[in-house]
Amino acid sequence: MFVPSLQKNILKYKISNFLFYGITGFIVGLILGITLCQLTDLSLWILVLMSLLGAGAFFAQTYLHKIVTNEEDLVYYRHEIAILFVCAIMLWVLGQPVASYLDITLMGIGAFLVFGRWGCYHVGCCHGRPCKVGVLYSEEHARAGFPFYYVGVKIFPLPLVESFFVFITVIISSWIILQDSPPGTALIWYTVFYGSVRFILEFFRGDPERSYWKGFSEAQWTTLLLFLFTVALSYIGWLPFYTWHTFAVIGLILSMIVITFYRKKKLFPTYEIINPHHVWEIANGLKTLEKVTNSKDTTQKRPIAISCTSLGLNISTGKIPLEQGHMIHYTLSGTKSRKNKHDFPLNQKAAEVIGELIQTIQHRKEPFEIQAGQSNVYHILFKETNTRT
Repeated sequence: MFVPSLQKNILKYKISNFLFYGITGFIVGLILGITLCQLTDLSLWILVLMSLLGAGAFFAQTYLHKIVTNEEDLVYYRHEIAILFVCAIMLWVLGQPVASYLDITLMGIGAFLVFGRWGCYHVGCCHGRPCKVGVLYSEEHARAGFPFYYVGVKIFPLPLVESFFVFITVIISSWIILQDSPPGTALIWYTVFYGSVRFILEFFRGDPERSYWKGFSEAQWTTLLLFLFTVALSYIGWLPFYTWHTFAVIGLILSMIVITFYRKKKLFPTYEIINPHHVWEIANGLKTLEKVTNSKDTTQKRPIAISCTSLGLNISTGKIPLEQGHMIHYTLSGTKSRKNKHDFPLNQKAAEVIGELIQTIQHRKEPFEIQAGQSNVYHILFKETNTRT
């Protein structure tokens, strides 16, 4: 199974793949912008000025976020919005055709993203969820920030899928620009098509460093806001008006309503259980419990260790000796969560989902058995042979 590399060797120097593809994307985006400017008789000097200003906005936002949060966090939508905003202000001040240049600017940003997602793929950020067909990440990736509990687990290469769709989006958008379409048409098309794809792909993201609200990720809410913002600009005449643009906005809103309604009709919130941040909580809890369970300190009786997640899921574990191996048991119970006022809705189906998560996180190949206990308690049992260490 293929393991993406973290670095490239160039002229006897090692360079991070994330940096390599980022630089490559910037260069390709700049070349694309220059080409489109020449073919549409727009000023190259204005493009160069926007490129410098956009790069400055990118690094300024990155460092400002690091100063405020003490963490480095690169979020595509935030950078796209910041770059387009500062470029729009500059174009307006200079009396240049804003929509025409923003079309080309967005093509450069899109080209950057095409290669940037390859960088994400190699270093293991913005990754997908466990899948039967996927790529493997190593301990070296974990030291660089990849979730430790997915090391050695097949992960769906979601960044490559996104890169492909962004490539298609940029190609079509560039063709739209060259067809002498009304200025701003390419910007609308890019926003709607890429936004729709990104909205769908967000459901398959597995990285835990993501913000969620009401069951939708930051990128999904940002997609909605960009849809609404661009259609509003169309209605006031700052962007061209297209009926399909309005229908796209309505479609996205209805999709979010239907998804929310469907989730509330479920007997338990599966999407919350398998939410990447909740999976991260379960994984860290299991890691702590495993240390306690495998402790060789038998001088005194230890209290039962319990891990509790933000949803109110309690997990405890223990080891029962058998004639040929051990029985590892995980006991599940529910309490009122820190997020909701109700108890964790534990039932057979929820226990099965959690069992599959434990099986993946603990890298267990043996099947598990679920036994229902009293007072809405469930036991997940794994039988280990003596060959397992």
